This record gives sequence, structure tokens and C-alpha cells, in this order.
Amino acid sequence: MAIDMPKIIFYILKSGGSSVEYIACRLVAKAWREGHAVQIYTPSIEISQQLDTLLWSWQEDSFIPHAIITDQTSAQLPPVIISSEPPDKRLDSILINMTPATIANVMHCRHICEIVTEEAEGRALSRAKFRNYRQKGIQPTTYWL
Repeated sequence: MAIDMPKIIFYILKSGGSSVEYIACRLVAKAWREGHAVQIYTPSIEISQQLDTLLWSWQEDSFIPHAIITDQTSAQLPPVIISSEPPDKRLDSILINMTPATIANVMHCRHICEIVTEEAEGRALSRAKFRNYRQKGIQPTTYWL
């Protein structure tokens, strides 16, 4: 049985626009409302904690069930998990990659979101990720926000 290639989307933020964290919350909310599970992959537990706080407070009239997870093998995971650990199994979910690294095994994911800032370092990292995904035979899509 063939495995579908993951869908990869780069969301490029215009300067002076929303923060990376705010865009991540918007993507999570949209995906959760559509019935998808979401993993936010962060570079550190500190960033995970910041996103956890933001998801609790970013919109007064909404609630997104989520938790910081350090053990992805738990039988009962909430629909939205925040983790500084890379996905280690096939995810039937959306992965929001907030780390500077390319996802090592893209076939573990069905859908990967990359958020790109306008600053030079962020652009350079994102260009390297884009090239890496293309070398793996995946054609990412780009959206300007």
C-alpha cells in the first residue's frame, strides 16, 4: 500500500503583521474546528509553555482542548498537543513546525505547516527547509499572510 506524500504549506508573514505564535494559534483553531488533530512542534519546553498560555487566552470566546505532551505514546492524547519532541510515528494530523529544523521523516506526517518570518535569518532557514522538502520529492505550497 502506497503512502501519500504529505502536504506542506509555508505561511509567509508580512512585516508588521501578526506574530508567529498568533498565526500558529489561528492555524490550530481552524484545524481543530474542521475536526483535525494538531501537533505543534516547538524548539523548547519554554516555547511550548508560551504557546500553552497563548492558546488559553488568545480568544475570549473559544476553547481549544490542548496540552503540553512529553510522552507521545500516551493512549489518551488531546486533539491538540504541544511538544518539543519530534513526531515519532505516523501522524494522522497536522504538524505545525515551529523549529528551525526540517522534519526528518516527513512521511510521519500528513500535513506540515511552516511559518516564515520576514527577517533574514528566518527567510534563510525557510529557504533551506523548502529546498530540503523538494529534494524529498515534495512540492510545498506558499501562502502570504
